Amino acid sequence: MDVSPQNFKQRIDELKQLQFAGLNERLIKRFLDLSIDYHFDAVNLRELVFTQQKDAALQLISGMLGSLAEAPARYDLSDFDDEVYRAEKITKSYGSRSDAFCLDSCDFSLKKGSITGIVGENGNGKTTLLRMIAGELSVTTGTASYGRYQGWENIKNNISYIPQRIPKWYGTLQHNMKYYASIHGVKGKENQEMVDFYIHRLGLEKYKDYSWSEISTGYRLRFQLAKIMLKHPRLLVLDEPLANLDVNAKQYFLEDLQDLARSQANPIAIILSSQQLHDVEMVSDQIIFLKKGKPEYIGKVTDIGKDRECNTFELSGNFELSDLEKLKQINPAIIIDKKGMTYLLYCPLDFTSKKLLQALAQMDFSIDYLRDISNSTKKYF
Repeated sequence: MDVSPQNFKQRIDELKQLQFAGLNERLIKRFLDLSIDYHFDAVNLRELVFTQQKDAALQLISGMLGSLAEAPARYDLSDFDDEVYRAEKITKSYGSRSDAFCLDSCDFSLKKGSITGIVGENGNGKTTLLRMIAGELSVTTGTASYGRYQGWENIKNNISYIPQRIPKWYGTLQHNMKYYASIHGVKGKENQEMVDFYIHRLGLEKYKDYSWSEISTGYRLRFQLAKIMLKHPRLLVLDEPLANLDVNAKQYFLEDLQDLARSQANPIAIILSSQQLHDVEMVSDQIIFLKKGKPEYIGKVTDIGKDRECNTFELSGNFELSDLEKLKQINPAIIIDKKGMTYLLYCPLDFTSKKLLQALAQMDFSIDYLRDISNSTKKYF
């Protein structure tokens, strides 16, 4: 996945496509992002958005899209892909002999503008690794460095960590955000403007005056994300953020993470863990797959399965293992295995998903689910 920032024309084209498709909520969000990244005057638009005058905001955006022919001044992008974290053979060991755990040697780096996903079964070291990156746990051996940031106080000020269990807030959510911004040096008019921006950018207007107990777990996560963005972190660490989100909320959240990572005004490196394997792979540039504390794969998402010796398919439907065995009449090299409620097919490289679908159709099988996992870490589980 290309993590280089879009140029101005690409950004305008994106907005016009959103406008044409009628994706108005997304259009407003991305136009607000554009105004921040290119720091042009959008005070009137923000006022309309913050006062929930959506139709007027869309009309103003339409007019501004026609007048923004050339790129205004923008932020210096020389540090867009700066390295903010590097792990060199880091390990972590703890526990007694009977229940000792060891996270084996890991080597990787995290750069601004990129998203890294950590995947693996429960108890395999995902949270341990995240806490080491966030500075919550020390490394046992190896070296961890934080790019050009020196001194632990400075390093911590540039890291934001959202654990799976978010600590409870007190008072209204908006007041908490204002307080958090103020203790990080954002005061006066700027404080209100920044709080308003992130509340509206992350779609939280309806709940800003609610208390902690009045909102769902999913919205608590979104408010926590909005809050920590007020201090402009350079590294964002999230532990299982998708665990309590429904299908739609999950997609919106991942979309927002991509936008935040690639912001030109404040590009950040994001690393998250999740059991939602395919969703994480879809938005990540880099994947770390842990199995029993060992890194089975660390690398680009696009490189998974690059040197594979077979294609791997996962499927389910109105058939039994004995029915699928008939596929061997078409190609004897096919290997079939059952895993839980699904079947895994290991096929020669020239036996593609198209050929598999054609073969299954000829056998008159009804398919409920089919996924090509040849280029996914799912095959490592």
